[in-house]
Amino acid sequence: SGIYRAVTSIGGVEEDLIYISDRKNNQIIVIDSLTNEVVKFVTVPDDVSFEGKSFQPKEIVTDLKGRMYVIAENVYEGIIQFSYEGQFDRFTGVNYVKLSPWEIFWRNFSTEAQLAQQESIINTSFTGMTVDEKGFIYATSYALTDEDDLVTDDKNMIKRINPSGKDVLRRNGYQPPMGDVEYVAASTDIIIRGPSRFTGITVNEYGVYTALDLKMGKLFTYDREGNLLYISGESYISGGGNASQINTLSNPVAISYYGENILVLDKNQKALLIFEPTAIGSLINQAVALEFEGDKIGAADVWEQVVKQNANYEYAYVGIGKKYMELEDYEKAMENFEFGEDRDLYSRAFKLQRDSKVRKYFAPVMGLIVVLLIARFVYKFIKKRNLPKVEDTGTGDE
Repeated sequence: SGIYRAVTSIGGVEEDLIYISDRKNNQIIVIDSLTNEVVKFVTVPDDVSFEGKSFQPKEIVTDLKGRMYVIAENVYEGIIQFSYEGQFDRFTGVNYVKLSPWEIFWRNFSTEAQLAQQESIINTSFTGMTVDEKGFIYATSYALTDEDDLVTDDKNMIKRINPSGKDVLRRNGYQPPMGDVEYVAASTDIIIRGPSRFTGITVNEYGVYTALDLKMGKLFTYDREGNLLYISGESYISGGGNASQINTLSNPVAISYYGENILVLDKNQKALLIFEPTAIGSLINQAVALEFEGDKIGAADVWEQVVKQNANYEYAYVGIGKKYMELEDYEKAMENFEFGEDRDLYSRAFKLQRDSKVRKYFAPVMGLIVVLLIARFVYKFIKKRNLPKVEDTGTGDE
């Protein structure tokens, strides 16, 4: 049900291994890609949570130290982490269900029998993952819902999990990376109801990641700060034709970068679709890559080309504003941040402009004030010395 290849250096020895998720046989098979020999098997984790439960791995990735991370069927405790040798370590990146204060209150007073009668409250499982060059895991899941199938959390369906198991994904865009921001909360048509349903994710070498929406057949691409760069793909559900057309996505299940192209595997089409960036998409990718490298001025030159092609692409103005921030031209930076509707950066540029003016005029103004105070003191001193003396005549002593 899944396959992954990794070239790693463990203990100074380089290995090129292929990991196969053999769901039917409840195991992961690790194969040397050069000799095609089986290196090891990873079987049911030695943990109490798997007692009486089968181990059905769906997807696997490894980090820089060869540790394995596995998404398995009907496992809600999180992503399963194995050591390099294949021993169970822990669960990581758990998707906690949020209970309301009312639910927490009543569950504290409920008996075991009453709790058993209540509908099970479980965490959502992960649906897809990938790993970046630094060993951070990007993972997707569905939105959290309550027992009435009402969405309780749709802002954390994409995570970036560090080695400690903490979600460190940046969410600094207009909206958190969540796919469709507006959606039909209730409908008779289950296909169009509810938030995006991410089933896969991929990340490139400069921090841009794309999440695959199973529900509407869309590809949502974000930069490392969480800004939505563009939306690709077209589903037959949203008016793109019918399920048999090869240029539409009817059941996308996997995604991966291949250079600047994006590969999507469609289960219904039994095809691998290749999405190439458009002219403006290539410029956006180039600008984001330059920003990732710290070249804000070079990135701004590319963002200006983006604006020439689409004057309504607001995020390009933010990139141009960063250039003027670098050049300490805060007036122009504020102007571009206003076009880009970035309040935080606008406020920062405004503060820097104010501080710059204070530094510029503080010394001369304070110098002038000091000179005026000294002049006033000297004037009073001279005036007092030049006053006529009053002679003592003795009058008024009687």
